Amino acid sequence: MTEYFTDAAECDILSGDKNSFSFTVTLPGESFMIEFVLFDVGNVLVETFDLDSFLRLSGTRLPYLKAKNMFTSLDYYQSFEARWLEPMKQMEEFKDLLETDTSPEKLLRIYTACKGKMPYEIGRYLKNLNSVGMPIGILANSDVISKNIFYREAQDIKFQVGIFSCDEGCLKPFPEIFLRAKEHILTVPRNILFLDDRAENINAARSLGMKCVQCNYKSLVSSCHSALKQTEG
Repeated sequence: MTEYFTDAAECDILSGDKNSFSFTVTLPGESFMIEFVLFDVGNVLVETFDLDSFLRLSGTRLPYLKAKNMFTSLDYYQSFEARWLEPMKQMEEFKDLLETDTSPEKLLRIYTACKGKMPYEIGRYLKNLNSVGMPIGILANSDVISKNIFYREAQDIKFQVGIFSCDEGCLKPFPEIFLRAKEHILTVPRNILFLDDRAENINAARSLGMKCVQCNYKSLVSSCHSALKQTEG
């Protein structure tokens, strides 16, 4: 299934107990057992990056559409998310790309402020998964700055696996990063549930045998909210 889910009745993400290491996932028309949940980060576990505000506050001299297209291109992802860059070096490159007089230090503050936050319901639900022994991990396209911001915000959550494109030198949806994730997860692909917001990433994971749900942070918040009501009363 690649449908967006909106609540726990439509997608019961996990049901299990503290004495079990396999859990049931229910989607419309199917139910299956899983042993590991793998999450994307941007627009799934955290809110969407506010690119419009970043461009406006950056002081760029580029036309808006040109700047926006540049920050959503494959060239951008390969330049900034498929290699390790120190934060200030990344901002120096941003400064040149954006043709702005804004200092790298200020660009870093703006970039950080425009990053999406983890909604309360998602954080609480991830902690619940920790508490019942459900192994969880990350598989995300990310630059070093975004990775560090995420881990600071999620410091109370235990992830058994953290696969980030900036560390691996490769991106979703290309097979290599999924194969690297498989190497770190001690179960077969059919017992892995992968959640991501992009169809091409879902299709890549499914081609390797993973179970998949396409969702964004808004639909995940709704589902987590319903699940928390059921489990916490």
